[in-house]
Order: sequence, then C-alpha cells, then structure tokens
Amino acid sequence: IGKNSARIEIRFPDSTANPYLAFVSLLMAGLDGIKNKTIPVGPMDENLFDLTLDEIREKGIEQLPHTLRGSLEALIRHNSYLKPVMSDIFIDDYQHLKFETQVWPVEARPTAYEFKTCYSC
Repeated sequence: IGKNSARIEIRFPDSTANPYLAFVSLLMAGLDGIKNKTIPVGPMDENLFDLTLDEIREKGIEQLPHTLRGSLEALIRHNSYLKPVMSDIFIDDYQHLKFETQVWPVEARPTAYEFKTCYSC
C-alpha cells in the first residue's frame, strides 16, 4: 500500500441485522469521520486477538459494545451522525422497540448459568 493509499476494513454485522440500516449507519459514520476530520488509529501490523485488554487500550483502540443493550445505549448517546438520513422519531422508536422486544424480555429471565448455579441445586 502506497503512502497516499489506505485499506479500510469493514466487518459487516451478523445476519440478524437489517442490512439497509446497518449499511447506511456505516456509511454515515464514515462520512461523519471525513467531515469532522477524525484521525483514525494508525495501521496495525499485529494480530489484535493476541493483545491483552491493557495493550489494546494503550494503542488507543476503542472497543465496541458487547451487548445489544450496550449498542442501544451508545445509539442513544451518539446518533447525531445519523440525523441526515434518519429522523429523531425513527431513532427513538427503533431503540424503544429493540428494548421492549429484545433486551428487557431476555434480561427478565435467568441465564442458563444462573439457572444451573442458583436454581438447580
């Protein structure tokens, strides 16, 4: 790769994601980064999966949310880049729908681990 060229890697979300919403969100995040002159983390020549959490933090790499709840909370905090293509009503209704149908019902029930360690003594 030349000095003035770059390779950008986008890992598409899992198959349960709405491809239209996922793609437009990725596109708008990229355009927002260009508009605001966001400086990306430099190139990585090592396997990130071999690094410890402290090493990842030292390199300035931010981790994405690990849960749907975390993703929705991040959407609530940081959604201004989506405003050109999604209304406030859509974003608000979308996150409410996801909380009501996918987050709260799951969190209201014990996990398999909780059941095994607490209920099946």
